[in-house]
Amino acid sequence: MLPELLKRNYKLNIWSAGCSHGAEPYSLAIILDEISPGHNHRILATDIDEGVMARATNGGPYSPNDTRNVSKVRLQKYFSESAGGYQVRDTLKNRVEFKHLNLIGEHFETGFDLIICRNVIIYFTEKAKNNLIERFCRSIKDKGVLFLGATETLAVAPGRGLERLGICFYQKETINIRELAPLRVPVHV
Repeated sequence: MLPELLKRNYKLNIWSAGCSHGAEPYSLAIILDEISPGHNHRILATDIDEGVMARATNGGPYSPNDTRNVSKVRLQKYFSESAGGYQVRDTLKNRVEFKHLNLIGEHFETGFDLIICRNVIIYFTEKAKNNLIERFCRSIKDKGVLFLGATETLAVAPGRGLERLGICFYQKETINIRELAPLRVPVHV
């Protein structure tokens, strides 16, 4: 999906919502460095849990089990060894912006090419999930993509803002945002 998005915009604005301890946004930063070197992409990473956010912001440490699928070349380039395993190097850490955010009730930024929210909405009520998806849709650029977890499929309808691209991937249709129903007040889970 990233190469397709890069065809439309050489500088991507990406949001990793519910980023946990940071593996996802750091993986994105590595991939983008490899397929689009020299471009200053923005990766916003948010989570509600301040404990995991502290680890993510610190760049680890990540245990050998956490990094078991990271190649030796990538470990050498993007990580340094530490007492607890591996620490993200500053050159990679500086490519990710971490913020505390409650997905239910707090304001979302707009203008994202890609929003990744994997294995988060499965914990929400149906009403909260629908509200969240509507808010994500308002935060994605036209033709931008929402990437959900494998168990978080959406029933999409034409004119509601998202078109299914494949398993887990949904693209925002080019629509007049004023044609959407008014945004509902966020609900609690």
